[in-house]
Amino acid sequence: MDKDGAVDADLGSVLARERVRGLEKGHHGFVEGRFSVDKLPIVGMVTFNPSRIERLPMMLEKTAHDGMGLWSGNPHGGDGTHAVWRSYGADGILRKKTRSHLREFVGKDKGFCIFADMKRYFIHLAYNGAHYCGWQVQPHSPSVQAELERCLGLKLGQKVEVTGCGRTDTGVHARSYYAHFDLESPIEDTNELAYRLNVFLPQDIVIYRIWEVKPESHARFDALSRTYHYQIARSKDPFHQDDAYAYYGPLDLDKMQQAADLLKDYTDFTSFSKLHTQVKTNNCKIMEARWLEQDGLLVFRIKADRFLRNMVRAIVGTLLEVGKGRMTLDDFRSVIEQKDRCSAGESVPAQGLFLQEVGYDFNAL
Repeated sequence: MDKDGAVDADLGSVLARERVRGLEKGHHGFVEGRFSVDKLPIVGMVTFNPSRIERLPMMLEKTAHDGMGLWSGNPHGGDGTHAVWRSYGADGILRKKTRSHLREFVGKDKGFCIFADMKRYFIHLAYNGAHYCGWQVQPHSPSVQAELERCLGLKLGQKVEVTGCGRTDTGVHARSYYAHFDLESPIEDTNELAYRLNVFLPQDIVIYRIWEVKPESHARFDALSRTYHYQIARSKDPFHQDDAYAYYGPLDLDKMQQAADLLKDYTDFTSFSKLHTQVKTNNCKIMEARWLEQDGLLVFRIKADRFLRNMVRAIVGTLLEVGKGRMTLDDFRSVIEQKDRCSAGESVPAQGLFLQEVGYDFNAL
């Protein structure tokens, strides 16, 4: 690829050069750059078995004709090239009819990835999660993601798959949420699309903004931090029945803040994680943890680079045990160090939890 990013007209010479590099590496070869296959631009990286390199142009042509879109991984279901997937921000879209072609041209055990030249858009939204099973699509249950994809598809006249900045559980709300989606053609007027979506979406979902970003920008992987608020009503309030946990008993707020300060001394929060989750690590970096009093509500604000499932609600439930005098600061520290969910307090209800902010370097998107 030249400095201006122009399409390389001579795919054969690129393949020949990369075949040498691939053979020198022994196991896999790779091609990186911009290529034109039957006038369809292909952008990104392909990894392959060097001994089958002569089949690569045919493979590219086949996948181009099949409208492959974005894909990363092994054609037989293995993890394949997930490192490349993350760095390029692809979403794993694979049409079933293409799978046989991938097996034919790549072979059984070789991973690869191809990225089509598509437009990527970020979308900023908020939602009341009371009537949803959470953000992520779930079978036979309403979700925010499913509702958004349905409306985008109707307004854009094509199937749209949306990737969110993270999961929220059933009944959890989001005052600020980000997602991204890809299209082959540019959106003429993103403000108009946002307006039309707001007319069409249910009243409990609102779109703030839609804008084009770099193709590699990713709503989840590019998020630098996430901030949650948990709201507790300290007296009977008919206007906070659905967005706050009601607790009217006495609480030692000073002790609760001292316990919250201890969170920043640790990184492993297994004790506050839902059991049997499929994550590689339970480590999180807590940047902020403090109690606030706002508009008659007691609010716990916590900011971290990432959160485990059920983590905030479990932390709040355990901090309340400190505030009620049932747990000392040493006990709270011991809960964290035991790395045992059974040692922590009960999780507070989902209705009081809000995803408040998601941090990005917006200049880099």
